[in-house]
Formats: sequence, C-alpha cells, structure tokens
Amino acid sequence: MGNVKVLISKGGYAFSRYFLAVLIWMSLLLKQKELLLIVLVFLLLAVALKLRRSPLVVFYDRTIGKLIPSKQVGIDEDGLRFANALGSFLCLVCLGLLYFGPAGVGWYMTGFFAVFKTISALGYCPGLKLYELFRK
Repeated sequence: MGNVKVLISKGGYAFSRYFLAVLIWMSLLLKQKELLLIVLVFLLLAVALKLRRSPLVVFYDRTIGKLIPSKQVGIDEDGLRFANALGSFLCLVCLGLLYFGPAGVGWYMTGFFAVFKTISALGYCPGLKLYELFRK
C-alpha cells in the first residue's frame, strides 16, 4: 500500500463526513437502529469504491457541487479507505450489540461511535492517524 494522493472536491468530502456524523447522532438521539444500517452501507460503499467514487461525494458533486463549486483537496486514498473500514467495523459492533446483545451497551457504543465520527468530521480523523502510525 503506497501513499496514494487523489483529488476530490472539498465540498463533497466535507458533505460526506458531516452527513454520516449527523446520521449517527440522529440514530442515537432517536434510538433508530435503521439509521446505523444506512451509515454502515455508506461506509462499506466508501471502502469498496474508494472515497472519490463513494455515493455521498458523487451525489454532492452532481447536485450541490454544480451550484456551489468547491476547490479540490488532496487526500490519502489508502488511509481514508482504512479509516472508513475502521468506521464500518465500529458501526458493525454497534449494530451487533443493538440487535443481538445488551441494547443499553449498544447505545453507549453508538455514543462513542458518534463522538469518534464527529471528531473525524471536524478534521482530526483518528482512523487516518492510526493508519499513519501503522505505516511507520
């Protein structure tokens, strides 16, 4: 795995991060497991398709991005793929606890996941930092 930098729209990248964080918080506050399933699908698609072709970035670029163009930003594609895979794993743990384990623990884990994803959305991605640590 090399350090592959790719360009994606800054607006699409931000939209993807904020949208997922909001969905997780909504899931927690409304106690709706189904919203976490949606988050899991988007994260898995971002892993499978890579971030530049993920549905949320493409949606932004083809809708809002046409009206409000944004600059391009260089991202570490492999690092963000790892971070999205880590997010998928955390989401899967939350869902596993909510559906098959003690639901109370599942909601606490979802709270942790919401904080984790919010930190990522605000620009300090723990998953990307972990990837960079492993690469050294």
